Amino acid sequence: MRKAVGGKVLVFLVMVMACALGAASQTTAPLARGSDGKTNDEPNRGNLIWANDFRERIPNEWVFKQSKGPGTDESRKGMCITSHHRGEDDGNWASPYGFVNLAADSVIEVRATVSTNNRKAFATPTWMLVYDNISASGQEGQNEYGGEVFFLDNEGGANSPIPGVGRSEFTAFLMPIAMQAPQFASAKSGFFSPPLDWRNDMRVMFRVLSLPAYESAKVMDPATVCLDKLEIYRHSLKDMVVDEVVYSVDRFADANSTATTNAWALEVSGQEATATFNADGSVTIAPAKDWNDGTNVMFRPGDTVTNLSGVGDTACNNDNWPIPWVANATYYIEFTASAPSEAAELDAPDVIRVGADTLTSELVCDHFAVPNTPDLSGGRFNEKSPRGLSTPRLGEPQKYACFFHTGSVTKSRIPGAARWRPRFDILTSHDLNPVGRATNTAGITVHSVMVKKVHFGK
Repeated sequence: MRKAVGGKVLVFLVMVMACALGAASQTTAPLARGSDGKTNDEPNRGNLIWANDFRERIPNEWVFKQSKGPGTDESRKGMCITSHHRGEDDGNWASPYGFVNLAADSVIEVRATVSTNNRKAFATPTWMLVYDNISASGQEGQNEYGGEVFFLDNEGGANSPIPGVGRSEFTAFLMPIAMQAPQFASAKSGFFSPPLDWRNDMRVMFRVLSLPAYESAKVMDPATVCLDKLEIYRHSLKDMVVDEVVYSVDRFADANSTATTNAWALEVSGQEATATFNADGSVTIAPAKDWNDGTNVMFRPGDTVTNLSGVGDTACNNDNWPIPWVANATYYIEFTASAPSEAAELDAPDVIRVGADTLTSELVCDHFAVPNTPDLSGGRFNEKSPRGLSTPRLGEPQKYACFFHTGSVTKSRIPGAARWRPRFDILTSHDLNPVGRATNTAGITVHSVMVKKVHFGK
């Protein structure tokens, strides 16, 4: 676990819900439009497909849910949630399923205007933008993909919504991480095939939470966070322009035996895991015996030896967070992975996740794939097939990718704190297992990682 930074530590939360594999009772709703009923096309912003000012109107189809604690709906003020810090608060506003119709090669850009009544750095409740592939009832969608983009009020509040301290405009990019895997992308047998196309759409959420066990006890005043405005744009991967490659490893080295710049290591909680560094430079991550429920494995740069004290240790930390933090930049993070054996295609881990986080834990993105949608067999939906559409295949490595937007550079006084890293994670949650296996025994082989600074244009 990472040491505390400025009163908080990062909590890797997984917002994944139980899968409903039965057929949904109705097709998805038409794509929502802005309050003026128009769409447009702005340079570098793709096609505007939805926009709303929640201070003027909260659409009836958006629903508030209090998941835990006394967090309260403050809809009389707009789309707001108050955390009273009297325990674990967790509330969210959720769009309906099908809010965004998923299309092949599409990337969804979310631009959010956020405010808070808090005026003290470190005191804003954690908030995030969340997306998933399932309805609140569990009767629509497949829960095949999703993710969370966290914004934490750490180290001076540069990425908080505090007026005069942080910022009010926030950006996130959403895309299924297996979008480019052939079995996922196929129009004949993948997630865009006729039997599944109406089950592949997206729901979006605004979530606020306060977890006292992971926050400073000094800053427990009630605070409200509001989503004031939301704009949703659609891009195509074909319009992504690469500005530069900022990080690349195609031959991983064991951080426990070398200090080279391509050294990576595992951090594991739960069941023990192993990392086998293969002769071709790939790494096979597997359970020591099987993946127990609740096991979290993070494969990340560096040797895991860090110094996050106020003094800082640039040399110690740079290998663990190898990429300099540049403000308001968008990065494309691509891992390639495969199944280490044919049996591994049938017994993959429950959750594959790619993402990024900053050294100060101010910005975190976690994007996951759950192999909940079985292969199509004979041109029809086959719920008994154990091979998921998001599961890596044996042979040619497949792409698992996400985007990371950097917001404001940290105000931390720790020397060298303005850095971030990519990550590849494996998680287990047997509630999500589509074929009822008691355990998972297979691993995944990771072949490479590449990070590109990008923008979208035509």
